[in-house]
Amino acid sequence: MIATAVKFNNTEFRKYLECLCEKKCNHLVFFEPWWSIPLHFRSFFFISPNSVPSKVSWVGGHLGDYHHNYKEMLSEYGYEIKTAVIKDAPLSTRHADLFIHATLR
Repeated sequence: MIATAVKFNNTEFRKYLECLCEKKCNHLVFFEPWWSIPLHFRSFFFISPNSVPSKVSWVGGHLGDYHHNYKEMLSEYGYEIKTAVIKDAPLSTRHADLFIHATLR
């Protein structure tokens, strides 16, 4: 998925993961923009996805983009993260790029 999961709120993303798990989708790949959190005391810095609560996804620094705790949420649906990287976006100074590859256990 490219910049798709960030458009789902927590409930929608969980339903999406549930459907993928039911269909036995063996590999998931996410390539998402990762924004700083607005009005957060560390809003000048990017936070780790693991610090986002798994039950409530935070709105990122772009209107309508949500941040998820991918590790916990994917694990709930039987996925294990094989690769997780956040790097500076080459064409933007406003967000970073989040890449995740997960496999079904």
